[in-house]
Parts: sequence; structure tokens; C-alpha cells
Amino acid sequence: MPFFILVDIMKKAIYQFLFRLFKLKIINAPDLNSFQYVLIAAPHSSNYDFFIGLAVKNILSIRPHFLAKKELFFFPLSIFLKSLGGIAVDRANKHELVTDISNRFANDKHFSLALAPEGTRKAVPKFKTGFYQIAYQAKVQIAMVGLDYEKKEVSFAPPFYPSGNFQHDTLTIAAFYKNKKGKNRNVGSITLIEIQ
Repeated sequence: MPFFILVDIMKKAIYQFLFRLFKLKIINAPDLNSFQYVLIAAPHSSNYDFFIGLAVKNILSIRPHFLAKKELFFFPLSIFLKSLGGIAVDRANKHELVTDISNRFANDKHFSLALAPEGTRKAVPKFKTGFYQIAYQAKVQIAMVGLDYEKKEVSFAPPFYPSGNFQHDTLTIAAFYKNKKGKNRNVGSITLIEIQ
């Protein structure tokens, strides 16, 4: 058995053990290896969310990429972030980001993306629409995952293709995140706003 496969099996077993130890559950996870997606996770209120996401990634054996500000990509941290699927983002050129990421979807059928639509750990009244624009332009599904610390659940909603009708799709997104209890706060009333 190749060494890297053995390492993946060991990591998966360790994360499964930790989830059982802390009585955490993954609910309704779709087969994320069978299609391309933009995965959004909320509420994002704590640094712990990253480690829960890392555990879920290994337990489900998925490898989505994620976006991080380019300032974090310095040696040696850049090696670690890239190994996890990190993509450096220049926040001064956000409008080019949608096209760039959409092109990655088109050029790599195994490419998928995970991100926090709030864009910060602080409380915000609205989700940014970068995830929506990317999924719509790339013609891929949106997969929603909710982090509920009160129930100790990481739950998934059925993936869907964005219709292009923000108002209609926002109702679907808001309904799913309505009762999710983050570590430090909950999701507020959700609307979608253009990337500033």
C-alpha cells in the first residue's frame, strides 16, 4: 500500500476517533466526490471552525480548496497552507477572483472550493455573494454545511445549482442556517450582498 494512502487512512481514523470522543456528528453528508461544488460553511465565529473543517475534510475523504489572504502565504506557512489546498487571494482584486476561480473549475474537473460566506469571524448581517457568483458562473452546485456547537453537529443540506435569482435562492440558504448555533454567535438574518 502506498505510504500516502496509509497516511490518509490513519488521519481519517484519528479524526473519527476525536469526533466520537467529543460526541460530534456529521449529518446528511452527500457524496462530495461525485460532483464539483462550492461548499459554504457557517456560522464562522471561531478559530475552532477551521479544525472542525479539517476533521470533516479527512473523515469524508474530500479535498476542496479554500481561499486565504495572500499575506498568510509566507515561508514556511505557505507550504502548509498549499498542502491543505489553500489559494492565495489578493483582496485588492476581488472582482477578478470570480473569473479566476470559475476558470479553475472549467480546467480541472476535480476542483472544488470551500469557504465561509461571512468572510470573517465577526458578526455580519449579510453573506457576501462571492460563493454564489462563482458557483453560478462555473455552473456547479452549492453545498451548505452548518456548524452547530450546541447540538454538536456538522450538518449538510442537499446541494443545489444556483438559479441566478438571488431572492429565491437566499430563502433556501437562510432556512438552512436559521437555527445553527456557532461557538461564539449564530448566523443572523441572511441576505446576499455584492462583494465590496
